[in-house]
Amino acid sequence: MATQNLTAGETKNNHAGQRTAFVVEQIVDFSINNAAASDVIQMLNVYPGWFVETVLLEVLTVEGAARTANVGDGVTPTGFLTAANLNALGMTKPAQAATLGGTGAAGDPIVLTGYTFGKLFTVADTLDLVVSGTLSAAKVRLAALIIDMT
Repeated sequence: MATQNLTAGETKNNHAGQRTAFVVEQIVDFSINNAAASDVIQMLNVYPGWFVETVLLEVLTVEGAARTANVGDGVTPTGFLTAANLNALGMTKPAQAATLGGTGAAGDPIVLTGYTFGKLFTVADTLDLVVSGTLSAAKVRLAALIIDMT
């Protein structure tokens, strides 16, 4: 298993002094940057004080074989997306859902899965793609909606 840093430099916010929402994105072409099963592909830098509301993974070119990817960070590799299909064109976004814990009865706590409603980063990290198998043809775009809380 290897880690490839394909963040392409800084993704800093240029709106100093303002709380702003913005989108950062990165396209990775696996015909140029091949990946093996379980590789961690670091795609987007995130910084302390950034709240990642949601992510979108868009498949621009299919792999041509059954492959999936998880999207998360250094803490929870499946925090945003689990098993996104890399062999079908289109976008995958997290399901914004919660389930009742315990027996599911009224009054039981709500249980969130992963970063269902976003994550506030307190330390610098990256948004990562973890792939299920060898990639040599797929091309994907990862976009994140971010609110700068600094």
